[in-house]
Amino acid sequence: MKFFGYLLAACLALALARFAIVALLVAFLGLFLWGSLTRPREMFGFVSLCLLSSIAKAHPVFCLIGVGLAAIIVVTEPTR
Repeated sequence: MKFFGYLLAACLALALARFAIVALLVAFLGLFLWGSLTRPREMFGFVSLCLLSSIAKAHPVFCLIGVGLAAIIVVTEPTR
C-alpha cells in the first residue's frame, strides 16, 4: 500500500510540474505577442538573434562561411 502512495505522490508532482511548464509557456507566448504588437522592430531583432545563435550552435562551419561572405560584401560594397 505504501508503494501506491509513493506512486500517487510522484504522479501528483509530475502533474504539478507539467502545469507549471504550461503556465510559463502561456505567459511567454502572451509576452511575445505583446512585444510583437508594441515593439515589432526590437522583437524581430531578438528573434533573429535567437535564430542566428541556434544556427551557429548547430552548424558552426556554415555560420563562419556566412559571416565571412557578409564581411566581404560589406567591405567591397561601394559607398553611396
